[in-house]
Amino acid sequence: SDSASAAELLMLALPHQHSVLTPAPLAASKGMHRTVRGVALPVVGTRWMLTYTVPLPSFEAQHPVDPHMVPALLSSLVNGTLSDHSDADLRFDLPTNFQNGVGDPYFAGKMLAKMAYIALIANASAVGLYKEAAKVVERL
Repeated sequence: SDSASAAELLMLALPHQHSVLTPAPLAASKGMHRTVRGVALPVVGTRWMLTYTVPLPSFEAQHPVDPHMVPALLSSLVNGTLSDHSDADLRFDLPTNFQNGVGDPYFAGKMLAKMAYIALIANASAVGLYKEAAKVVERL
């Protein structure tokens, strides 16, 4: 009975676990099982540790803004399309009923996401509207 409790557990690791798993899976020659996800390899041990390398989040776009598009972005952010600039993206705000919490949460979430995107675009280094972006963030 003591020898049974000292035995280590034998499990199968799926392919996406092989490279990040400690202890490492045994060689395929020690046994394997074909699954719809690929070859599962045996792992002996009572504890598994999966170590992933996760990139740090960044709010800057992976690819820089096309310099040819910066004037159009600036125009939309600052001027909009109306002569009084009332539809400029940087002026966008939630309607009062949404600010008071009585609007539909689905559409409120969409509007908050829109404001967050406007702030991210304005804050992009190529656009450079950092102070204006901070004002949008304050309204979120």
